Amino acid sequence: QPLPAGVDPLDHIAATIAKFEPRAQALVALCQTGETPARPPQFELLASDQTPSFVRNHLRLYYARWLAQRALYDEAYELLRDVPPGDVLDPATLLFYQSVTCHRLLRKDECAAAVRKLLENERLVPQRYASVGRLMAADIQPLTPDSLDEVSRLMDDIRRRLQLSRAGRRVRQQEDDVIAKLDKMIEEMEKQA
Repeated sequence: QPLPAGVDPLDHIAATIAKFEPRAQALVALCQTGETPARPPQFELLASDQTPSFVRNHLRLYYARWLAQRALYDEAYELLRDVPPGDVLDPATLLFYQSVTCHRLLRKDECAAAVRKLLENERLVPQRYASVGRLMAADIQPLTPDSLDEVSRLMDDIRRRLQLSRAGRRVRQQEDDVIAKLDKMIEEMEKQA
């Protein structure tokens, strides 16, 4: 039976799972709120081999989508990176959010691969996914290591992490990388002058 107009298939799947799987209820309830926790909770059923793969993969996608929409790309990436498109009922959404997380985390090759898969069946993919996918591919394709573009993106990622109150070891490493890349650029410019 087709879903009523305006009902998101992934929302429907997650709500249905939560009716029959009590451990999923807290996850679905969290994703229905507008809150963004400083540290999103870990849900045991997303990692457990005891959780049926249908339930685990769909809830991973559901939660990762919610995380990505709140700029929590690291957590979303970890949830999605091992989920094959054939294991979910909405592979377009999976590939789209795999692309988004890889794009935002500057994982160029992974982003390109996910966008390629997304666009393989473009006529079956929602137009918004295809359009944004093409934009992401065009945006990340020219990215080269040690370029001003890469430095700018790293600085944007540092800003995002700081806004999420994540001033830990990863941010310090990124800051050090930015400084080293800028120093290298300045040195090269001085040699050319």
